[in-house]
Amino acid sequence: APTLTNLGGGQILVAWADNTNNEAGFRVQRETKSGKRWINTLIIADAAADTTSITDAPGTGTFRYRVMAYNDADSAWSAWTEINN
Repeated sequence: APTLTNLGGGQILVAWADNTNNEAGFRVQRETKSGKRWINTLIIADAAADTTSITDAPGTGTFRYRVMAYNDADSAWSAWTEINN
């Protein structure tokens, strides 16, 4: 699962371990919490191979993120990690 760091100003650093050696890249997905439900599931980044972090600016609120590696076949998504920004 990714590690999330609140950078302030509505920005979040999303970091993960690169446990593959043959990925074409990584996809990062974000969901937004609204009340008790998770909504707005978006792929927010298509990161290059060997990338291990991105900075996202979703604003304030509660969010969760997950990451997957891809090449000709996609890996499974990581577990979700939640942050209150």
